[in-house]
Amino acid sequence: MVWGYLTARATASLTKTRLVTPLIFFLSVLPDADIFLEPFGIRHLTLTHTIILWLVLFLPVFTYFGIRKTLPYFFALLQHFLLGDVFIGSVPFLWPLTSDGFGLGFGITSAMNLFAEGFGLALFLGVSYRTGDLVGMFNGDLINVGYLLPAASVLVSFTPLLHSPCFMPLSFIGLSTAFVALLFGSFFHSLFRHITGFL
Repeated sequence: MVWGYLTARATASLTKTRLVTPLIFFLSVLPDADIFLEPFGIRHLTLTHTIILWLVLFLPVFTYFGIRKTLPYFFALLQHFLLGDVFIGSVPFLWPLTSDGFGLGFGITSAMNLFAEGFGLALFLGVSYRTGDLVGMFNGDLINVGYLLPAASVLVSFTPLLHSPCFMPLSFIGLSTAFVALLFGSFFHSLFRHITGFL
């Protein structure tokens, strides 16, 4: 999600587009919806990890909102498998043109991936603070209630790891926990502000 934010923020700065950051975070993990499709014969890292599928699904969005406003969200979604999943595994992101998988294959527990996770989180904190997005997460705005969805999505996307035979390093668990805590913190802060405002 942090790389999705950074991708979207870089694109938005070029296209002069205002970002809805809870939506950016949610789209950044949306390709992992295939976790729920496995009972229907769709394996993880297949159908929902392809460029053509998302291009087709985004066509109405591009048409309605325009390419300039939509590109940051589209790129935030694509980076999930073009940057993240390709880094740690093999993804057939050109399906149905080819079913060949592409990837660097470092592995989720590799030192390279852990460095990328940590570096991404540090970059996110720096960029989001500089742009005001980090402070905006705790300004009490009602839109911050939307951080519940990406926070829950992170937890759901990690469910396959519970059945994974590999050991999850404490650094990976710590980074993930810190980021999810930030999202839940924003959600609860905004929710509390608005509940107390109604009382």
